[in-house]
Amino acid sequence: MGQAYEELSPILQEALTGKDPALRAYAAGGYAFINPQDDTHASETVRLYIFDPAFAQRAMNQLAADANQQTKFLKTASASEDAQLRAAAAAWLGTLHTQDAAKQLLKMAKTEKDPQVATQIATGLAKNREATLDAAVKELRRNYNTPQAATYALALGFMTGNAVDALRQGLADKNENVRINSARAAAYMAGVLSNPDAFTYSSDRTFDIGLLKSLIPAIALRAKTGSDAEKTHAENALRQIEKLME
Repeated sequence: MGQAYEELSPILQEALTGKDPALRAYAAGGYAFINPQDDTHASETVRLYIFDPAFAQRAMNQLAADANQQTKFLKTASASEDAQLRAAAAAWLGTLHTQDAAKQLLKMAKTEKDPQVATQIATGLAKNREATLDAAVKELRRNYNTPQAATYALALGFMTGNAVDALRQGLADKNENVRINSARAAAYMAGVLSNPDAFTYSSDRTFDIGLLKSLIPAIALRAKTGSDAEKTHAENALRQIEKLME
């Protein structure tokens, strides 16, 4: 805006109260440069991450005194009733690679029901697997019918080869939920590895595919001897792995 910001400020103020979330987000980004001492619209700046990550980070640098302040803004946004805002917060938290960010993502995963937000949480957990893998594995005991169970399984799927040993143990667990969620995670993993941008989650796609294939005997056993629900998830995992190998 240069020196014209005083003339343009009323336009920003109007945009900040509009119905269009993208417009509000961009307006909040601009407002952060004009009034960096005013964090009233920090949550809308977080929303901006969905539309323009680079601009969002530049705007946040104006508002946040340090990394702790930025994380505080993200935590506030992650508790919003607005699903798009929670998704933006989760996506941003996933890039920070800090203990605080990982803890917040794990906290979000325990209650999130919106599928789109849950996907962002899952990818964030995967990007911070050094701090989240063990916690996600423990959550395999959740009732497989809950949306939270799907979130953790998806996170393990995004962790690709790093989660294979845990899934191998899970497929042999005495708890049916653990077995079903492990098979579900294997199916997700096959989908991740078949994606053109698999390199985002796997440093060696060929190696990780080999690791996933090593689970076939255990999954096949569950498809043959498990309950109806277990068979359904195991058979789906086998189909997804078969597609990956085509």
